[in-house]
Order: sequence, then C-alpha cells, then structure tokens
Amino acid sequence: MAGKDIFKFKQFELRHKQSPFKIGTDGLLLGAWAGVNKQAEHILDIGTGCGLIAHMLAQRAENAIVHGIEINAEAFQEAMENARRSSWNNRLTMYHGGVQYFNPPNQYDQIVSNPPYFENSWLSANEQLAKTRHTITLSHTSLLESAKRLLNQNGSFEVILPFTEGQKFISLAKTYDLHLYRYTAVTGKQGKTVERLLLAFSALPQTVEKSSLCVRNLNGGYTDEYLALTKDFHSFV
Repeated sequence: MAGKDIFKFKQFELRHKQSPFKIGTDGLLLGAWAGVNKQAEHILDIGTGCGLIAHMLAQRAENAIVHGIEINAEAFQEAMENARRSSWNNRLTMYHGGVQYFNPPNQYDQIVSNPPYFENSWLSANEQLAKTRHTITLSHTSLLESAKRLLNQNGSFEVILPFTEGQKFISLAKTYDLHLYRYTAVTGKQGKTVERLLLAFSALPQTVEKSSLCVRNLNGGYTDEYLALTKDFHSFV
C-alpha cells in the first residue's frame, strides 16, 4: 500500500518523500528476485535510496548484516531514519558517499544495485532526477569495479537494468571477470516487449539460468507470477 510519503509492506514501512525516485517496481523486483543465501553474513545495497532493497534483504537473510550506501544527501538521511525505525535496526547500517570510495572492513557475500542506467543520452532538466536516471555519479564501469573489489570470491552481484543497457552491462561485466549466471527478462504487461533485465553475476563461470517474468496481465492487474515473487512483501498479497 502506498501513501504520499509512506509505503507500507507486510513487515516494514518506509518513508520515501526525500529520495529523488520513489519506491517503484524495479526495486521491488530486485529485492524479491535476488538469490539470498540464508548463510550470508554481509550484504551491500549500492544506491540504496530510501533503503527499500536493504530492508527486503534484511527480512530475507535473517542473520546478515546489511549495509546500504547512498550518495544523495536527502535520500541518505531518509534511509537512516527508515533504518532507525526498522525492527532490524541492529543489522541495518547506512553510509553516505560514493561506492567508489567505500572501504568497509569486510568483503560482501552479496551485492545488489538498482543503479543509474542511461549512458550517452540527453540529461533530463531536473538535476536530481538526472543524477538518478543517468550515470553521472556512478558509471557502469565504476559500479563493476566496485562490485569486483567489494565482493568475496564466492559472492553474487545482482542488478536490474533496462533491456539495452542490461545487454551492454553483461558484456562489460566479463572484462571484470564477473560472469552472468542468472537472467530474467521482465515485461511490464502481457503482449509487450521486454523492458527490464534482472541479472546475477559471480566470479566463477556457470551455466546461465534464463527465465521470463510479466508484471501485469492484459486487464492491468498483477500476474500470478509477480504476486508469487513479491508475496512476502506486498500487503495486498
């Protein structure tokens, strides 16, 4: 259920008034789709915004310490407040700054990111919106460099990207010895073309598991597969 400034889930609620982008389907998809290892000890959410994916993974990985890092000052403050109010506040920590300069004391078992996605395109007029949609503060090269540096050798790195950017990202990831092992093509509505790619990478080459997912049916309602994926979070499921 979404209010103007508060989004309520089954086990937590988040304020998202100050973040440049509000809580949306991309974050929900990635937070629910990411392949959480129940034994994971350390998880990082890059570009956490108001803390959505960090909270989803804290709910799913019951023993993990979850870190979120956010460069936007307003979003970071909101993420901190959301973490402070959370029932998992003892396992959630938010950091302010660019991940390129982030030097935590440990590497991570899992890294996730709903990153900026447009490279080499016209900037939108609103500066904050532009920095979120475009790779001004975090290029895909910098994101992959950071993921490679911060991920332990057995860890996983998961992202969601528009289709074209996602295909380029797969090729770029290979140059950092990050190998695709899971791929889900997402359509927004039945009968439409693929809009998003959910991608998972590891340091070790593996057979790629491919699948597809549709968010809404022809009538505009959520599909059974989307409801099944997000059932632990959406309050209406």
